[in-house]
Amino acid sequence: MKLFQKYSRREKVLLGMVAVGTAILFLEALRQRWTAQCRIETAHYLVESSAPEAEARRIGDAMEILYRTYSEFFRGVLDLRQDHAKLKIRLYRDRAEFKRCNPGSGWAEAFYDGQLCHAYYPAEEANHYHWMLHEATHQLDIEVAGLALPRWLEEGLATYFSTSRVVVKDLPPELGRVDLGTYPVWWLPSLRLSGEVAADQRSGQIIPLASVVLDLGGAEDVDKRFNLYYLHAWSLTHFLFHGQDGKYARPYLDLLRVGFSRERFERTIGPIPALEREWYDYLRGEILAKIWQGRQGDVRPAR
Repeated sequence: MKLFQKYSRREKVLLGMVAVGTAILFLEALRQRWTAQCRIETAHYLVESSAPEAEARRIGDAMEILYRTYSEFFRGVLDLRQDHAKLKIRLYRDRAEFKRCNPGSGWAEAFYDGQLCHAYYPAEEANHYHWMLHEATHQLDIEVAGLALPRWLEEGLATYFSTSRVVVKDLPPELGRVDLGTYPVWWLPSLRLSGEVAADQRSGQIIPLASVVLDLGGAEDVDKRFNLYYLHAWSLTHFLFHGQDGKYARPYLDLLRVGFSRERFERTIGPIPALEREWYDYLRGEILAKIWQGRQGDVRPAR
Protein backbone atom coordinates (compact mmCIF):
# COMPACT_ATOMS: atom_id res chain seq x y z
CA MET A 1 0.00 0.00 0.00
CA LYS A 2 2.92 2.37 0.65
CA LEU A 3 3.61 2.19 -3.06
CA PHE A 4 0.43 4.17 -3.74
CA GLN A 5 0.84 6.71 -0.94
CA LYS A 6 3.10 8.87 -3.09
CA TYR A 7 0.31 9.35 -5.63
CA SER A 8 -2.25 12.13 -5.34
CA ARG A 9 -5.97 11.33 -5.14
CA ARG A 10 -6.40 12.31 -8.79
CA GLU A 11 -3.52 10.06 -9.87
CA LYS A 12 -4.97 7.15 -7.89
CA VAL A 13 -8.34 7.63 -9.62
CA LEU A 14 -6.63 7.65 -13.01
CA LEU A 15 -4.64 4.51 -12.18
CA GLY A 16 -7.83 2.81 -11.05
CA MET A 17 -9.56 3.73 -14.29
CA VAL A 18 -6.64 2.37 -16.30
CA ALA A 19 -6.72 -0.87 -14.32
CA VAL A 20 -10.46 -1.29 -14.80
CA GLY A 21 -10.18 -0.49 -18.50
CA THR A 22 -7.36 -3.00 -18.93
CA ALA A 23 -9.37 -5.68 -17.15
CA ILE A 24 -12.39 -4.98 -19.36
CA LEU A 25 -10.30 -5.21 -22.51
CA PHE A 26 -8.74 -8.46 -21.29
CA LEU A 27 -12.12 -10.01 -20.48
CA GLU A 28 -13.52 -8.85 -23.84
CA ALA A 29 -10.56 -10.41 -25.64
CA LEU A 30 -11.25 -13.68 -23.83
CA ARG A 31 -14.94 -13.44 -24.74
CA GLN A 32 -14.15 -12.91 -28.41
CA ARG A 33 -11.51 -15.62 -28.50
CA TRP A 34 -12.18 -18.15 -31.24
CA THR A 35 -10.64 -21.54 -31.88
CA ALA A 36 -11.09 -23.62 -35.01
CA GLN A 37 -12.23 -27.18 -34.48
CA CYS A 38 -11.48 -28.32 -38.02
CA ARG A 39 -9.63 -27.16 -41.11
CA ILE A 40 -10.83 -27.97 -44.62
CA GLU A 41 -8.74 -27.34 -47.73
CA THR A 42 -10.20 -27.33 -51.23
CA ALA A 43 -8.57 -26.46 -54.53
CA HIS A 44 -8.89 -22.71 -53.95
CA TYR A 45 -10.07 -22.26 -50.34
CA LEU A 46 -8.98 -22.78 -46.77
CA VAL A 47 -11.95 -23.13 -44.42
CA GLU A 48 -11.29 -22.91 -40.69
CA SER A 49 -14.39 -23.81 -38.75
CA SER A 50 -15.88 -24.27 -35.31
CA ALA A 51 -18.97 -25.71 -37.00
CA PRO A 52 -19.21 -29.48 -37.54
CA GLU A 53 -16.83 -30.77 -40.18
CA ALA A 54 -19.67 -31.85 -42.47
CA GLU A 55 -21.01 -28.29 -42.54
CA ALA A 56 -17.55 -26.88 -43.20
CA ARG A 57 -17.15 -29.28 -46.14
CA ARG A 58 -20.50 -28.17 -47.57
CA ILE A 59 -19.36 -24.56 -47.42
CA GLY A 60 -16.04 -25.45 -49.04
CA ASP A 61 -17.85 -27.30 -51.83
CA ALA A 62 -20.23 -24.38 -52.36
CA MET A 63 -17.32 -21.93 -52.54
CA GLU A 64 -15.62 -24.06 -55.21
CA ILE A 65 -18.86 -24.00 -57.21
CA LEU A 66 -18.91 -20.21 -56.89
CA TYR A 67 -15.25 -20.01 -57.89
CA ARG A 68 -15.83 -22.05 -61.06
CA THR A 69 -19.00 -20.11 -61.90
CA TYR A 70 -17.30 -16.75 -61.37
CA SER A 71 -14.24 -17.79 -63.40
CA GLU A 72 -16.34 -19.05 -66.29
CA PHE A 73 -18.62 -16.02 -66.21
CA PHE A 74 -15.73 -13.57 -66.49
CA ARG A 75 -13.52 -15.64 -68.79
CA GLY A 76 -12.21 -13.40 -71.54
CA VAL A 77 -13.56 -10.29 -69.79
CA LEU A 78 -11.42 -9.88 -66.67
CA ASP A 79 -7.78 -10.77 -66.08
CA LEU A 80 -8.26 -13.25 -63.25
CA ARG A 81 -5.25 -14.17 -61.14
CA GLN A 82 -4.19 -17.79 -61.25
CA ASP A 83 -1.39 -17.55 -58.67
CA HIS A 84 -3.31 -16.28 -55.68
CA ALA A 85 -2.99 -17.87 -52.24
CA LYS A 86 -5.89 -19.96 -51.00
CA LEU A 87 -8.87 -17.81 -50.16
CA LYS A 88 -9.60 -17.86 -46.43
CA ILE A 89 -12.93 -18.50 -44.77
CA ARG A 90 -13.77 -18.53 -41.09
CA LEU A 91 -16.95 -20.46 -40.40
CA TYR A 92 -18.54 -20.05 -36.97
CA ARG A 93 -20.65 -22.68 -35.25
CA ASP A 94 -23.81 -20.55 -35.13
CA ARG A 95 -25.08 -16.98 -35.14
CA ALA A 96 -24.50 -16.53 -31.42
CA GLU A 97 -20.82 -17.38 -31.75
CA PHE A 98 -20.49 -15.22 -34.87
CA LYS A 99 -21.93 -12.22 -32.99
CA ARG A 100 -19.89 -12.89 -29.85
CA CYS A 101 -16.64 -12.97 -31.79
CA ASN A 102 -17.56 -9.99 -34.01
CA PRO A 103 -19.41 -7.51 -31.79
CA GLY A 104 -19.09 -4.73 -34.36
CA SER A 105 -20.82 -6.69 -37.13
CA GLY A 106 -24.21 -5.08 -36.48
CA TRP A 107 -27.07 -6.70 -38.39
CA ALA A 108 -24.72 -8.51 -40.80
CA GLU A 109 -24.90 -12.29 -41.08
CA ALA A 110 -21.47 -12.42 -42.74
CA PHE A 111 -18.72 -10.04 -43.82
CA TYR A 112 -15.44 -9.89 -45.71
CA ASP A 113 -12.68 -7.95 -43.93
CA GLY A 114 -10.23 -7.77 -46.82
CA GLN A 115 -8.37 -10.91 -45.71
CA LEU A 116 -10.99 -13.56 -44.99
CA CYS A 117 -14.73 -14.15 -45.08
CA HIS A 118 -16.53 -14.49 -41.77
CA ALA A 119 -19.86 -16.32 -41.64
CA TYR A 120 -21.76 -18.99 -39.76
CA TYR A 121 -23.64 -22.02 -41.01
CA PRO A 122 -27.39 -21.34 -40.70
CA ALA A 123 -28.55 -24.95 -40.42
CA GLU A 124 -32.17 -23.90 -39.88
CA GLU A 125 -32.36 -21.92 -43.13
CA ALA A 126 -33.51 -23.27 -46.50
CA ASN A 127 -30.52 -21.63 -48.18
CA HIS A 128 -27.35 -22.34 -46.21
CA TYR A 129 -25.02 -20.56 -48.55
CA HIS A 130 -26.25 -17.19 -49.77
CA TRP A 131 -24.62 -15.01 -47.09
CA MET A 132 -21.31 -16.70 -47.71
CA LEU A 133 -21.77 -16.55 -51.48
CA HIS A 134 -22.30 -12.80 -51.20
CA GLU A 135 -19.15 -12.16 -49.17
CA ALA A 136 -17.12 -14.66 -51.17
CA THR A 137 -18.02 -12.75 -54.35
CA HIS A 138 -16.51 -9.63 -52.75
CA GLN A 139 -13.44 -11.71 -51.97
CA LEU A 140 -13.17 -12.91 -55.58
CA ASP A 141 -13.61 -9.36 -56.86
CA ILE A 142 -10.66 -8.15 -54.81
CA GLU A 143 -8.27 -11.10 -54.45
CA VAL A 144 -8.77 -12.80 -57.81
CA ALA A 145 -10.12 -10.18 -60.22
CA GLY A 146 -8.36 -7.17 -58.65
CA LEU A 147 -11.45 -4.99 -59.07
CA ALA A 148 -12.01 -1.64 -57.35
CA LEU A 149 -15.71 -0.94 -57.85
CA PRO A 150 -18.13 1.77 -56.74
CA ARG A 151 -20.70 0.67 -54.19
CA TRP A 152 -23.59 -0.11 -56.56
CA LEU A 153 -21.41 -2.21 -58.85
CA GLU A 154 -19.76 -4.06 -55.97
CA GLU A 155 -22.98 -4.85 -54.12
CA GLY A 156 -24.98 -5.38 -57.30
CA LEU A 157 -22.53 -8.00 -58.53
CA ALA A 158 -22.35 -9.74 -55.14
CA THR A 159 -26.14 -9.91 -54.83
CA TYR A 160 -26.48 -11.11 -58.43
CA PHE A 161 -24.36 -14.16 -57.63
CA SER A 162 -25.71 -14.75 -54.11
CA THR A 163 -29.40 -14.54 -55.07
CA SER A 164 -29.07 -16.92 -58.01
CA ARG A 165 -30.74 -20.25 -57.39
CA VAL A 166 -28.61 -23.26 -56.53
CA VAL A 167 -30.68 -26.28 -57.55
CA VAL A 168 -28.27 -29.15 -56.97
CA LYS A 169 -25.25 -28.74 -54.73
CA ASP A 170 -22.74 -29.95 -57.30
CA LEU A 171 -24.12 -27.80 -60.11
CA PRO A 172 -23.38 -24.09 -60.57
CA PRO A 173 -25.92 -21.44 -59.62
CA GLU A 174 -28.42 -20.61 -62.34
CA LEU A 175 -27.28 -17.03 -62.75
CA GLY A 176 -30.23 -14.69 -63.04
CA ARG A 177 -32.81 -17.23 -61.85
CA VAL A 178 -33.77 -15.70 -58.53
CA ASP A 179 -33.89 -17.56 -55.23
CA LEU A 180 -36.68 -15.75 -53.39
CA GLY A 181 -35.32 -16.83 -50.02
CA THR A 182 -32.24 -14.63 -50.28
CA TYR A 183 -31.29 -11.08 -49.33
CA PRO A 184 -32.24 -8.48 -50.54
CA VAL A 185 -34.88 -10.25 -52.65
CA TRP A 186 -37.10 -10.96 -49.65
CA TRP A 187 -37.55 -7.19 -49.24
CA LEU A 188 -39.41 -6.91 -52.56
CA PRO A 189 -42.86 -6.90 -50.86
CA SER A 190 -41.90 -3.61 -49.19
CA LEU A 191 -42.11 -1.88 -52.59
CA ARG A 192 -45.48 -0.40 -53.57
CA LEU A 193 -44.83 1.01 -57.02
CA SER A 194 -47.42 3.22 -58.69
CA GLY A 195 -46.14 3.15 -62.25
CA GLU A 196 -44.85 6.73 -62.04
CA VAL A 197 -41.17 7.09 -61.27
CA ALA A 198 -41.40 10.68 -60.00
CA ALA A 199 -44.32 9.87 -57.68
CA ASP A 200 -42.50 6.87 -56.23
CA GLN A 201 -39.38 8.94 -55.71
CA ARG A 202 -41.40 11.52 -53.78
CA SER A 203 -42.94 8.80 -51.60
CA GLY A 204 -39.52 7.27 -50.89
CA GLN A 205 -40.22 3.99 -52.67
CA ILE A 206 -37.62 4.68 -55.34
CA ILE A 207 -34.20 6.31 -55.02
CA PRO A 208 -33.21 8.39 -58.07
CA LEU A 209 -30.98 6.17 -60.16
CA ALA A 210 -28.33 8.87 -60.43
CA SER A 211 -28.02 8.87 -56.63
CA VAL A 212 -27.46 5.12 -56.63
CA VAL A 213 -25.03 5.00 -59.55
CA LEU A 214 -23.11 8.15 -58.64
CA ASP A 215 -23.33 7.65 -54.85
CA LEU A 216 -24.71 11.16 -54.43
CA GLY A 217 -26.25 10.43 -51.04
CA GLY A 218 -23.06 9.00 -49.61
CA ALA A 219 -22.72 6.50 -46.79
CA GLU A 220 -25.13 8.34 -44.51
CA ASP A 221 -28.03 8.02 -46.94
CA VAL A 222 -27.20 4.37 -47.61
CA ASP A 223 -27.27 3.66 -43.87
CA LYS A 224 -30.70 5.28 -43.57
CA ARG A 225 -32.19 3.27 -46.45
CA PHE A 226 -29.92 0.26 -46.43
CA ASN A 227 -32.30 -2.44 -47.70
CA LEU A 228 -33.73 -0.13 -50.36
CA TYR A 229 -30.25 0.65 -51.68
CA TYR A 230 -29.45 -3.06 -51.87
CA LEU A 231 -32.71 -3.70 -53.74
CA HIS A 232 -31.73 -0.99 -56.22
CA ALA A 233 -28.17 -2.29 -56.72
CA TRP A 234 -29.40 -5.87 -57.18
CA SER A 235 -32.34 -5.05 -59.48
CA LEU A 236 -30.23 -2.68 -61.59
CA THR A 237 -27.59 -5.38 -62.07
CA HIS A 238 -30.26 -7.95 -62.92
CA PHE A 239 -31.74 -5.50 -65.43
CA LEU A 240 -28.38 -4.76 -67.05
CA PHE A 241 -27.73 -8.47 -67.55
CA HIS A 242 -31.22 -9.56 -68.59
CA GLY A 243 -33.34 -6.54 -69.49
CA GLN A 244 -33.97 -5.31 -73.04
CA ASP A 245 -33.09 -8.78 -74.36
CA GLY A 246 -29.63 -8.55 -72.81
CA LYS A 247 -28.43 -5.59 -74.86
CA TYR A 248 -26.69 -4.01 -71.85
CA ALA A 249 -24.84 -7.15 -70.71
CA ARG A 250 -21.72 -6.65 -72.81
CA PRO A 251 -21.45 -2.89 -72.08
CA TYR A 252 -21.84 -3.71 -68.38
CA LEU A 253 -19.00 -6.22 -68.54
CA ASP A 254 -16.87 -3.71 -70.44
CA LEU A 255 -17.53 -1.22 -67.65
CA LEU A 256 -16.18 -3.70 -65.10
CA ARG A 257 -13.11 -4.25 -67.24
CA VAL A 258 -12.14 -0.64 -67.96
CA GLY A 259 -13.36 0.98 -64.74
CA PHE A 260 -16.36 3.09 -63.81
CA SER A 261 -17.01 6.75 -64.41
CA ARG A 262 -20.22 8.56 -65.28
CA GLU A 263 -18.84 9.40 -68.72
CA ARG A 264 -18.00 5.75 -69.42
CA PHE A 265 -21.33 4.58 -68.03
CA GLU A 266 -23.35 6.90 -70.25
CA ARG A 267 -21.15 6.27 -73.27
CA THR A 268 -21.28 2.46 -73.06
CA ILE A 269 -24.73 1.90 -71.49
CA GLY A 270 -26.68 5.12 -71.95
CA PRO A 271 -27.81 8.34 -70.26
CA ILE A 272 -28.91 7.70 -66.69
CA PRO A 273 -32.27 9.54 -66.97
CA ALA A 274 -33.35 7.42 -69.96
CA LEU A 275 -32.06 4.23 -68.37
CA GLU A 276 -33.97 4.99 -65.18
CA ARG A 277 -37.33 4.54 -66.89
CA GLU A 278 -36.28 1.26 -68.51
CA TRP A 279 -34.94 -0.09 -65.20
CA TYR A 280 -38.06 1.04 -63.32
CA ASP A 281 -40.34 -0.70 -65.81
CA TYR A 282 -38.22 -3.86 -65.51
CA LEU A 283 -38.35 -3.73 -61.72
CA ARG A 284 -42.10 -3.25 -61.74
CA GLY A 285 -43.01 -5.54 -64.62
CA GLU A 286 -40.42 -8.30 -64.71
CA ILE A 287 -39.16 -8.55 -61.15
CA LEU A 288 -42.20 -7.63 -59.06
CA ALA A 289 -44.91 -8.93 -61.39
CA LYS A 290 -43.27 -12.01 -62.87
CA ILE A 291 -40.52 -13.13 -60.51
CA TRP A 292 -42.09 -12.27 -57.17
CA GLN A 293 -45.82 -12.61 -57.79
CA GLY A 294 -45.25 -15.76 -59.82
CA ARG A 295 -43.39 -17.41 -56.94
CA GLN A 296 -44.09 -20.92 -55.75
CA GLY A 297 -43.67 -22.40 -52.30
CA ASP A 298 -42.80 -20.68 -49.04
CA VAL A 299 -40.67 -17.58 -49.06
CA ARG A 300 -38.68 -16.41 -46.08
CA PRO A 301 -40.38 -13.32 -44.59
CA ALA A 302 -38.75 -9.93 -44.75
CA ARG A 303 -36.70 -8.90 -41.73
